[in-house]
Amino acid sequence: MTPRQLTILNRILVRHLSSLLQYIPQAQPWVPPEQTAIMEQLEKLIEEEKESCKGLSDAIIQAKGVLAPVRFSPAFGSSHYMALERYLRWLVPFYQWMLSEDEKDLAMLDDESARQAAEPVVEIGRKHLKDLERLAEEASRSPAAATVR
Repeated sequence: MTPRQLTILNRILVRHLSSLLQYIPQAQPWVPPEQTAIMEQLEKLIEEEKESCKGLSDAIIQAKGVLAPVRFSPAFGSSHYMALERYLRWLVPFYQWMLSEDEKDLAMLDDESARQAAEPVVEIGRKHLKDLERLAEEASRSPAAATVR
């Protein structure tokens, strides 16, 4: 893999590891009792994303690349202790943006091994977008949703 390919792979990796979804456990959302199952599903998505990123990290290291540092956006810092539904409303557009950026980066990967390393992460992102849309819809029907502005 060329340095350019490794840079693109790192961009995809950092985008997923520093996503709003990965930040949620640190933000400690308020989860009303009727949304506990939604939070449990969200925790599964978080773990799935971390797991998919391990393969990409390994590929970068095996290609003698250096992993880029992962930092959350400072904008996330103002979002602690909010209702779970509020996070779900933000996650859907965030994932739409993230996937559009992933698609641009995938299109620039002309090395087959680099592309194979990135595709599972992008694919899990596509799956998670659908899951997040479903969870946001489910949360909006919850009685607690009436208290979220």
